[in-house]
Amino acid sequence: MLEKATVIVIDSSKTVRKIVASFLRNEMGCRNVVECDQAEEAWDLLTNRMMVADWVICAWELEGMTGFDLLVKIRENQATAGIPFLMMTTHDDGDSIMRALNAGATDYLLKPFTRQRLSEDISKIVALRYRRRVPRFQAADNNPTLVDFGRGRQFEGQLVDISETDLLVNVPQLRDRPMFICDQANITVRFGAEEFSLIGMLFRLERTPGVEDRGRQYAAFNIKELMPADKTVMDRFLDTLKE
Repeated sequence: MLEKATVIVIDSSKTVRKIVASFLRNEMGCRNVVECDQAEEAWDLLTNRMMVADWVICAWELEGMTGFDLLVKIRENQATAGIPFLMMTTHDDGDSIMRALNAGATDYLLKPFTRQRLSEDISKIVALRYRRRVPRFQAADNNPTLVDFGRGRQFEGQLVDISETDLLVNVPQLRDRPMFICDQANITVRFGAEEFSLIGMLFRLERTPGVEDRGRQYAAFNIKELMPADKTVMDRFLDTLKE
């Protein structure tokens, strides 16, 4: 999802920078990661050197210009105002989090974090943002969807909506066979006499509202792998939803 993106990672700790950069390269496929130990350096890259960045991941606690200061500058500058900004911080109180979000932070990552937590949080945030940027199509009532996580965790669900990058499925809540953020599943969507299959990564779970939907939940998946033959069938399916 970040294969063609340029990401600036800013932290005074070389260890933290390396952990985040390694994750972006090895797990998110990002080929262009720029590391900075000061916010001033990142600001210079974005303004004086005219670097075009797709994401900024920055620590709040920095000497000199803080991460919060950098966030404010980025949002006030017309050329950089739209760059997604993830704030890494040890401030876990509600006031600090709201202050960052109100200043324009896209989201925040609480430190210290494990590699697993970093994977879950960044994958979820990135997937949610890209989900909003592509055309979405509401599914019909007759699109049953099988979600199979393996190890006995198989769910018969109903497709809610779909795009070229992800899909949302209504599935039952089963406490004895739970699913977790970043789990991968084999997903098969049926429409009429046809079907297509894909590998999806779970990035959001949300309980469905309404009394009639108790015991069910929404599961949002990023499409990780789709064979050419299945892509052809999915494109044909999307065309039917566009009509």
